Amino acid sequence: MLPVILLGSGNSGSSAIRDYLTGRGDVEDPLDGQEFALIQTKGGLSDLHRALTTEYFPANATYALIEFRKLARRLGRTSKKWRIPPTLGYGFSQRIPGYSETISDFIEDITETTWKKYTLLDKLRFSTIDWLFYKLGLISKTNNISYKKPLPVTADEFMESVELLFNRLFYNNSGYNFSNDSHLVFDQAGSFWSPVSSTRYFGNPRRVIVVSRHPRDIYAQFLRDRKTPGKTAAEFAQTQKAHLNAIDTGEWADRRVLHIQFEKFVIHHAQQVQRICEFLDLDHRVSSDYNPEESKQNVHLYQQQLSPQQQQSLTENLPWPPG
Repeated sequence: MLPVILLGSGNSGSSAIRDYLTGRGDVEDPLDGQEFALIQTKGGLSDLHRALTTEYFPANATYALIEFRKLARRLGRTSKKWRIPPTLGYGFSQRIPGYSETISDFIEDITETTWKKYTLLDKLRFSTIDWLFYKLGLISKTNNISYKKPLPVTADEFMESVELLFNRLFYNNSGYNFSNDSHLVFDQAGSFWSPVSSTRYFGNPRRVIVVSRHPRDIYAQFLRDRKTPGKTAAEFAQTQKAHLNAIDTGEWADRRVLHIQFEKFVIHHAQQVQRICEFLDLDHRVSSDYNPEESKQNVHLYQQQLSPQQQQSLTENLPWPPG
């Protein structure tokens, strides 16, 4: 199986590439259109891995494991937006066969042992009742602080467990009906800025497609859809410049990475499809039910939505195209 990871920077048009690929009939989407947020979301695999390696500190590694456990369980649930308080979930337990059991086994595999201690972070979060128990030499019974904490395994053992995790979730999951030569597409399953290192958990071989879109159209779409961008055009441009400057150009140049510009994908569709298919070793003659004409409404929006001053703010001094 070949995992194909699509990465964008937010409203960049990666869903159009996903729709093209899944619309062909020979590319599978294990999450049925949902983003695989288990890696880059705060508290995800990437944070946990970093806590076990370059930023290792026992208490931090412990909390990284605790936060991952919370995030994995939260992503497994479905959203309940009409409750108080509302909760957001991605429904992985329903989308991925055996998700909950596999995650539980993974957490057990990456937990070396447990230790009992109140850390500095615990004490900073103590309530009055927690402090009272602590001063009396007792263990607080509130849900605010956990006295018994997990301690993760080594980084090497962690990566071995991650390989098993992805095999059970996707590659060797009997709940799916994928063939061994299937292409599996994953949306937003890594970092647009570091497309190689952030997707290492998928193993090799893998292919990554980074999708960019000009900031002036992103800003124009916010205005058209009446979503407040929260910034003036000039401020938005500064934010985008900082984002673009953070791109790891070395990783973007890696042979496993292909850069697609959303505008070109829509306007010069046949040409860009051929690039994608050559990159993924797919037959470009296979048709897709994706219709690029429907995406053209999101190309060159700036011409109708933005003033000349706004357009200038969003084009000057921006390193474009990225990479």
